[in-house]
Amino acid sequence: MIRPEFVIVGVILAIIGLGLSLFGYQKTQPTLTDAAVGLLEQLSHQKAPEDLKSDKTAGYLIMAVGGGFLLAGIGVILGSRAKTA
Repeated sequence: MIRPEFVIVGVILAIIGLGLSLFGYQKTQPTLTDAAVGLLEQLSHQKAPEDLKSDKTAGYLIMAVGGGFLLAGIGVILGSRAKTA
């Protein structure tokens, strides 16, 4: 017998996980400034200072947390079946 309260919680966790993963993925994509700095690096053959580039750490952390929520949601959904017959 499937327990609907666990299925609902699992679906909510999975949706939150997908949302966080997509948001984190967007944060890891290069911005217009990053593209301009990259172009200038290629033209000048010199390394640009690190403070000109955007930090991607937060995006990767958000994606990891989102993946954790997604896995937890799937686990709750799969575990929603009652253990007794």
